[in-house]
Amino acid sequence: MKNRLVLFLWFFSLSFTMTSTLHAQNENAARKLMDKAAVAFEAQNFEQCIQLLQSSIQKDTNLIDAYITLFQVYSKIKQPRKAIDVFENVLQKDAANCGPYILKYATALASIGSYEKALNTINTFAQKTPAYQQQSINDLIAICQFA
Repeated sequence: MKNRLVLFLWFFSLSFTMTSTLHAQNENAARKLMDKAAVAFEAQNFEQCIQLLQSSIQKDTNLIDAYITLFQVYSKIKQPRKAIDVFENVLQKDAANCGPYILKYATALASIGSYEKALNTINTFAQKTPAYQQQSINDLIAICQFA
């Protein structure tokens, strides 16, 4: 009985160590893919950038930077629906750190005609947005209220 307990504890600690190592390797691989995506973005190779970011997300689904970068790429190439989908995924994972991107998200919502949702988003996250965005936020609020 004692040997079984020792064997179980050894196996448990080994599997925990292996899991931690695999997660670190996946995170490292995901970061490397993000670095390659940054190079593709600078070269304005947006299709490759998107593919690399999606691969990065597959490697590490908790790498928020990859989601936010993908959101920004979709926004840049005027694909607001895809940008919105990606950002809503980010909001579910880490809403606390989304403040600097709320204005861009709300703008994407307004661009597809979701003015009420854009306005609600701005009002919900108003305290978390950087001060330098305040004028743009006020402008977007005026547009949403007018529409």
